[in-house]
Amino acid sequence: MQITYDPPPIPVRYFDWTATEDDYEPGDPIGHGRTRDEAVADLEEQLAERACQYADRLEARCVSLSEDMLRCLRHAQALAETADGKQEV
Repeated sequence: MQITYDPPPIPVRYFDWTATEDDYEPGDPIGHGRTRDEAVADLEEQLAERACQYADRLEARCVSLSEDMLRCLRHAQALAETADGKQEV
């Protein structure tokens, strides 16, 4: 994971930190946050959501999921639930 601190010249601090996967390509998720941890959590939430959407598409096509894919799906859902509980109001 690549994490950078590069605050833009605006008063809003939600974009000071960014987090991307090591193999980032344009169009991939980018985590943003006021802190390093917020940026990482934002990226993890986006990746978990992406994994859930992928699993949903597979299930919609009636493809049986392997044990590895089921384990990945459960992990992604747990990350998404954890991220939901940590969001600030």
